[in-house]
Amino acid sequence: MKKVNRILLGNSNVYLIQGKKGYLLIDAGYPNTVKTFLNALRKKSINLQDIVLIVITHVHYDHVGNLKEIKDFTGAKL
Repeated sequence: MKKVNRILLGNSNVYLIQGKKGYLLIDAGYPNTVKTFLNALRKKSINLQDIVLIVITHVHYDHVGNLKEIKDFTGAKL
């Protein structure tokens, strides 16, 4: 593991963990905060295609709200 990036989406946190082959995204945040997510990635110089795996800790709306959009953008496995 190289680096853990915390991104605040509404009142929820998502985490990007850098590995050898790309990033692991933990949770997907509140619905309708995908623009905030994309802006945070740009600021951290992380490409969407670098996210290779998404892990959802549990199925509450504040953890899966952006899941479809992020999965579609990244093509990451879930």
